[in-house]
Amino acid sequence: MNTFSFACLMKMGPRWVSCLVLLQLISTVAWAQPVHRFLQDRPQKELVLKSINLKSMNPQQKKNFFDAVSSKSVSSLQGTESSGGGSVVLKGDQWILSDFSSISPAVQDSRPEQNETAQIRFSKSADSLFSTLDGWKNLKYDLVGTLASVALSSSVQWTLAEFESEANLAAYYLSNRKIKKYEVVVFEPVITRLGATSLEGLLLHESLRHVQLGLVGNHFGDQNLEKMTAMMILCEPTSKLSFYLQSLLYNQNQWADDTYGSFDELMSSSCNRRDLK
Repeated sequence: MNTFSFACLMKMGPRWVSCLVLLQLISTVAWAQPVHRFLQDRPQKELVLKSINLKSMNPQQKKNFFDAVSSKSVSSLQGTESSGGGSVVLKGDQWILSDFSSISPAVQDSRPEQNETAQIRFSKSADSLFSTLDGWKNLKYDLVGTLASVALSSSVQWTLAEFESEANLAAYYLSNRKIKKYEVVVFEPVITRLGATSLEGLLLHESLRHVQLGLVGNHFGDQNLEKMTAMMILCEPTSKLSFYLQSLLYNQNQWADDTYGSFDELMSSSCNRRDLK
């Protein structure tokens, strides 16, 4: 590993994703395989929730928080980007992540354990997601799984908001590049209604949001983000699906459809559904 590669990997600023994309692409040639192994062997970081509640906020903190969460683009805090996070929908009598709402057959999710705290459920889902991403990372030419795993292990602060959100919002991503602060606010009342599959998907959704906003230039859109979340959580990893995910990362949707088939076709014919086992 040369000095440039190491410095690039360790920099978690706004260009870190583009840097990792470059290194991962380089790693597909034989002489650069150690770079690929280094990415796969990154130590996993235990995710910790920091709790906040309205009673502990002063008036200005409350205003800043709700200004940020109510904005779909840029909050009132100069230099801060915000993005509508993962939302949930009611299917029958069960709440699921909206990324899964159009999947057929319908997603089969577990019922939330009533005696588990939000912190315990969050920790279990994080462990499960790291394991899921390992499956994608172990594919020879994986890219999206590696990026999501590094994002999940990065300096993003995960914060538990102990109050209800609006419009069934389960989480919200905030970043301030001027001070290099990245935060995901998770709403406790919403996530306690989710099963294990949807909660794991929510964590991946927000990790991919960190990837999305870290890319320089042609960001992949929210629709592609939702497709990547659904495919990576619900499908057993295969090389075909991995290459399709890379196409979504680069916004090469038409090329991906022509080469591999549409998202719906792949989910129907090439996806070995984990949730249906």
